[in-house]
Amino acid sequence: MRDLILLRHAAAQPKQTGISDFDRPLTAHGRTEALDAAACLKQAAIRLDAVLVSPALRARETALIVAAQLDFDQHLLYDDTLYHGDAQALLGTLQRCDGHASRVLLVGHNPSVSMLARRLAHALPTNLEPRAAHGPIDDAPDGGHAEPLELHTAGLCRVQFQTDSWRELGPASVIAVSLLR
Repeated sequence: MRDLILLRHAAAQPKQTGISDFDRPLTAHGRTEALDAAACLKQAAIRLDAVLVSPALRARETALIVAAQLDFDQHLLYDDTLYHGDAQALLGTLQRCDGHASRVLLVGHNPSVSMLARRLAHALPTNLEPRAAHGPIDDAPDGGHAEPLELHTAGLCRVQFQTDSWRELGPASVIAVSLLR
């Protein structure tokens, strides 16, 4: 079994002249959001084996706050693909994870992180529905019975896979999807 936690970076300063998109830092509200995300992971008793992070400043800051709050004492793994990559590129990065890691946190950006979450949720068998703390998630654009799967700033989505290897990770091995925050 493999456990993936997708975390969209927390709120960052808006784009400004003189600061590149890559170098935008978190706002004070973003730092609070990152602390809330860490508290959510603690409450769910999720212990991480690895943390993959976009090298953009706002993602790095988010990951550092969460890792510190969870007493995660290993090196964070930065990957350029997580900055501009699409959902397929993110999945490819995950498929290269260390085989000893059972639970991985990926800290990235929208739209890629939400697109990956929707793609994986869509793969659930029809007898299973993705779940949020307050009800089902609907990834279909015309589904009116529930909210669409979209990670807001510092949003957390947990995806569980029935596989023994990250190399085999994919939609076919998804057994549960839930929004944590």
